[in-house]
Amino acid sequence: MNNITLPEITKRLLDAERILLLSHTNPDGDTVGSVTALSRALRLCGKKVICLCDIEIPERNLFICGEGAYLTSCQVRESDLVVSVDVASAQMLGGLRDTFESRTDIRIDHHASADDFAACNFVDPTAAACAEIVYELITLLPCDLCEEVASPLYTALNTDTGGFRFSNTTARTHKIAAALMETGAAAADICETLYENVTLESLQSNALFLEKYQLHMDGKILFLPITMTDKERYGFTDENIEGYATLSRKIAGVELGMVMRERDRGGYKVSMRSRKTVDSAALCALFGGGGHARAAGATIEADSFEEACKKLIDGVLANIVFER
Repeated sequence: MNNITLPEITKRLLDAERILLLSHTNPDGDTVGSVTALSRALRLCGKKVICLCDIEIPERNLFICGEGAYLTSCQVRESDLVVSVDVASAQMLGGLRDTFESRTDIRIDHHASADDFAACNFVDPTAAACAEIVYELITLLPCDLCEEVASPLYTALNTDTGGFRFSNTTARTHKIAAALMETGAAAADICETLYENVTLESLQSNALFLEKYQLHMDGKILFLPITMTDKERYGFTDENIEGYATLSRKIAGVELGMVMRERDRGGYKVSMRSRKTVDSAALCALFGGGGHARAAGATIEADSFEEACKKLIDGVLANIVFER
């Protein structure tokens, strides 16, 4: 339930001197782009801003924010205002949760499956990306919308809409993208970086997909389990396999694609992508996660990889609903 407006958020940002911006764990283009753009706009307004994530920003997203733009330490405590951006639930703060769940002053988000953990919450589930909300917020600040702010916002919009292909894309999305391009966002360069720079390691890892995928419910569900041994065998990291869930959804007949990978720091990360017949966010919510109806994620805690796989498959098969 929204208990703060964008003009009210603007006033609180301008009244503060030191601001912490929190992104979600396993940071994607939307949270990195939105936090980066907002931090740059606030600095143009003379504010001291620190961006925080519980892990290092993945290499694939460093072009959005630049090296060293984020801190990962939970020891950063001194601030006038703590704002989370694109964080659907307290769990999505990851390693920052213990420090900031009870200290988050404002949460800006667009997930329908949101958890109102902050003191003040502004959620717009009609926004295709959190970047749409951040764009509206930045237009209320006393600074010009320049290229260094527009480019990360454009990247955030692009990634959360799958290159403006997903069903969450609206006329509003395109209007904001056009405004960002008019301001100087390097759309062609951004798209080339996002979609035309596939590494050899990523291509080689496709062999794993073909070797290990599983089909359930007469081919409507595709599941790909990836262990630490698999990663070592094929010589790739989590970044190489981010696209597997999306790839599985492209296969004819597959309504839900699921990838579960064993993480270096413990736990098992699940990524789901679905067609219009399946609500991925509702399924991920069964495991404490969330996201969008067509793209969501969760982390499963279990004593073994086999147990985690069983928990995921059994939970999904018992609760999945195909809508037409």
